[in-house]
Amino acid sequence: MDMLEYKTTNDGEKQAKKLEAVSTLKLPKNWLKSQNFQEQCTFSVIELLAVHFAQWSFHISFPEVTTIPIMRLKKFNESSTMEGLKRVVKRFIEQVEMNIEYVQMKRDEAAFSPNDQQSIETFFWLRSEIRLLRIRNTMKAS
Repeated sequence: MDMLEYKTTNDGEKQAKKLEAVSTLKLPKNWLKSQNFQEQCTFSVIELLAVHFAQWSFHISFPEVTTIPIMRLKKFNESSTMEGLKRVVKRFIEQVEMNIEYVQMKRDEAAFSPNDQQSIETFFWLRSEIRLLRIRNTMKAS
């Protein structure tokens, strides 16, 4: 997420080859500020966070898990000048916040204490299992 802090430039420089961000350990300084690099990093961050948040989406601690990444993405969204990225990031933030509200609503309805570990473990188990079955059925149908 620190990569989102870099400013971009449009100085007309083109990268000689496509960056493989997952496997690259060192890269030229001019790439750090290029718009292409910024876009690739942003999309990678969104993709990785989406996978991570999907794993926690039905957990009772989902609002806490998402707090810092969402704050960082909001800060990036305010400072970014690239409209295409801003739309993607804003939509992602909105989706996560909708899930936060849903989990918070279900937490407020919960009739167990925070010390009841077994109830916490099964908090959204049934809902998450139903959701996974729907996703699998949708994937099989397409």
